[in-house]
Parts: sequence; C-alpha cells; structure tokens
Amino acid sequence: MLALAFSVDQDTAAMGAAACLAPPGTSHLSIPAYALANFPATAPVGNLPLHFVMLISVPRSAIVAPPNGLDDLHASYMDIQVKSIKFR
Repeated sequence: MLALAFSVDQDTAAMGAAACLAPPGTSHLSIPAYALANFPATAPVGNLPLHFVMLISVPRSAIVAPPNGLDDLHASYMDIQVKSIKFR
C-alpha cells in the first residue's frame, strides 16, 4: 500500500507532498504528523481541489488459469482511491 498526500495553496503556490509505503501484508498505514507539518492550509479558493490523499495498492500476485491455447497467463490490477481533504 502506498499513501500519497498533496496540498497546494492556489494563492501563493506553496505546496507540500508526502509519500508513505507499507510493507506487503501490512493491515495498517498511517502518515505521521511530522510528514504533514509543513503542508499549506486548505483555502477555499478555485474550482479545482488541489489537496488530496491517494491510496494505491497492487496485489503481490494474481492466480489465473490460462485459457485453452495459451501456455501461461499473468494478470494484475491496481486499486487507486483518491479523497479530497482539508489540511488545517
């Protein structure tokens, strides 16, 4: 699991970003407060929110039975969730 946090103050162009990676099999992930300490506060400016947290996960393996005529088949997917948030 990869967690990305991003915030931009649209008035000043100040920005902050943080990335935290959890080892495979982990059931909990948190972004420590110090990683968010210098993020600009969210201001109600503009139509496009530029402050979000993104969670990305990719399974370690995918088991797929190959269809007739193929010797082998591998498939995988990526789950991406994006949430707009407010930084204070």
